[in-house]
Amino acid sequence: MDRPVKLDPKYISPKVILPYGLTVDEVARAVAETYRLFHGLNDFLEGSGFHPLEQLLLGNSLSGIVSEFLVKNIARAAKTLEVNLKIGGHPDLLLKGHYTSNFVLKGDEGIEVKASIHKGGWQGHNPEDVWLMIFRYRVGEQAGSESVPLTFVEILCARLAKSD
Repeated sequence: MDRPVKLDPKYISPKVILPYGLTVDEVARAVAETYRLFHGLNDFLEGSGFHPLEQLLLGNSLSGIVSEFLVKNIARAAKTLEVNLKIGGHPDLLLKGHYTSNFVLKGDEGIEVKASIHKGGWQGHNPEDVWLMIFRYRVGEQAGSESVPLTFVEILCARLAKSD
């Protein structure tokens, strides 16, 4: 099974304007690092006689871990964003220099990140104005096809109002 190592360039819109100076290249680097981390963990697990991560975890747990990997890797790749270190804090990525620290319970600027296997109907924990970035992926057994390694198939980013 071939594992992806980067975003497929034919699905990248290089002219998209992302918030807070985040670039398409920074997102692409974060995705590549997320693939590297996820597949490295699976290599270790399978080499130790365990099932791969996507088989060990229930769907929501896997989405949460993939989201955390993405948040950390976007922060590492981005010049303008940092991780919100507050457990349960909002948003996940904070604009550098906007807050007195990167330990924010309820911030007004930044990006909330979600990873999901679903094509729609995503839910957040905070009904408020926010930049939301969704990373949709495929993984595991797919209807009518062989097993698919973790593969990002869509990345969406939009400014949402509380009324959305």
